Amino acid sequence: MNYKHMFLLPLIAIFAIRSDESAASLLMDENIKVKSSQAQKLVNDAIDYIKKQKDGIAPACKTFMSDPRWRKGEIFVWIFDSEGNCYCRGFEKECLWKNFGNKKGDDFIKRMEDAGKKGGFVDYKWNSGYSRAYVKNMKIGQKNFIVGAGLYPISSVYIVRELISSAVEYLKKTSFVELKERISNPTGIFVRGDIHLELYAFDGTCVAHGEQLALIGQNLIDAVTADNKFLIRDLIEIAKNKGEGWYDFRGQSGNEPARVFVKKIVDPADNKPYALVCGYYTEINDKTVMSLVKEASNFLKANGREIAFREFSTQNEKFVKGNVNIFVYDMKGTMVADSKNPAFVGLNLVNTRDSEGRFVARQILDMANTYGKGWVTNALSNSYQVAYCEKVKVPDGDFVIGAAYFPVSKESYVRFMLEDAVLYLQHHPLEESLLKFISKDGGFLRGDMNIFVYTMDGICLADGINLDKIWSNDLGVKDADGVKVIDRIIAVSKTGGGWLKFDLNQGVCNVYVKTVDKSTKDNKTEMYIVGSGYFE
Repeated sequence: MNYKHMFLLPLIAIFAIRSDESAASLLMDENIKVKSSQAQKLVNDAIDYIKKQKDGIAPACKTFMSDPRWRKGEIFVWIFDSEGNCYCRGFEKECLWKNFGNKKGDDFIKRMEDAGKKGGFVDYKWNSGYSRAYVKNMKIGQKNFIVGAGLYPISSVYIVRELISSAVEYLKKTSFVELKERISNPTGIFVRGDIHLELYAFDGTCVAHGEQLALIGQNLIDAVTADNKFLIRDLIEIAKNKGEGWYDFRGQSGNEPARVFVKKIVDPADNKPYALVCGYYTEINDKTVMSLVKEASNFLKANGREIAFREFSTQNEKFVKGNVNIFVYDMKGTMVADSKNPAFVGLNLVNTRDSEGRFVARQILDMANTYGKGWVTNALSNSYQVAYCEKVKVPDGDFVIGAAYFPVSKESYVRFMLEDAVLYLQHHPLEESLLKFISKDGGFLRGDMNIFVYTMDGICLADGINLDKIWSNDLGVKDADGVKVIDRIIAVSKTGGGWLKFDLNQGVCNVYVKTVDKSTKDNKTEMYIVGSGYFE
């Protein structure tokens, strides 16, 4: 049995996380643990502060929105009432007095209120990202409020453990039958990019699978990995004897290292036990994708389209690494090779859009025609996928060869979002681009990460949805160490761009910047600084 795509990764509407010790132990990423503790302390301190105010909640809300002492990196205090009305939300002033209750598909206000009775964590979608917030309820007069503070965690370990925890909670609220159906939806709530859930009976039969539906009903007890491990057999033994645990192995395709987490769950209807499984490949990165595309390009040039496309469209280990495979478009947008999605071969996909409305094939072709090679980002499977593509000229035609993966780090998200922003600004008018960058639905906002634009003399033209920053001259702004932030950004931009690090908002901020030249109507050239960043 071929397991190269078995454990694949996404952004979902998740369910409430219990605040007890067992749930907290699932969050193995140390950075997320630290930030979760910071959010909890900030909320408790905020409640104490509110209680000391003589004039009700108003002065506290004003303070939380303006005083930087109530911010820790991307973490800040916010307040909703129990009906979902927003009283304060940092610099997001457009949220004030809006009602966020009774949202279709995910009433996160209700989940916050439930978790806030004792104080606990809730995950919910916000600004095209997923926030993990600590929430606690308090009563002022006759009115009930939810005080919270959250972070935007990005980590493969976090996603795996969170999906497992969410499925356990989902089973408590619904039924085993419904859980199986949810898990087996490749675009559903238990999928994030190429990380998904799988479910096995203790005899090895696959009863639910979030990526390969054809495996459902098959008995995989004797399936062997590249390093000669009986994967499903071993996972079931962990579930039987330990209840839960991590397991390392190597996938068949490219001998790529992978990690999975397994947890025993029980169908409450008949007390039958199952192994709930979720995992990821540990070493898939930019280099993996680029080297695979380079190898495929050379193979096409050496062997011609007939042989190359046949090899690319099969599960040839040479052209598949873990969950990364080769795909090929002709210059009209027709898919001519793809081992992961063979049903697409022969179809023209030029009008196919991603989940945020982008034309996937058009983006790839435009990039290839303009630059010859580069990266393209799309929203797929509740996450963001990045594809590296190269235009290849051979005697029997021009083609675009690509491979894609789902990066799971804020550094990757920032870098690829900035590349998208630079390309957009280069090919669109300045004003249209700036409007795109400051819009919540413009495609350039993901949790606490956004695009900012400065002139070379320090004037801010855009900073995500922080509209108060526009037109401010930030040349005099210093970080906690006394470093002039914009001066350093300008200096690095002039030398080709790159990463910088600052101590801002009681946190360490990593910033990535580049410059873009724009022609004016009088044939002059203006240079702009485009950047993005995240808090460590």
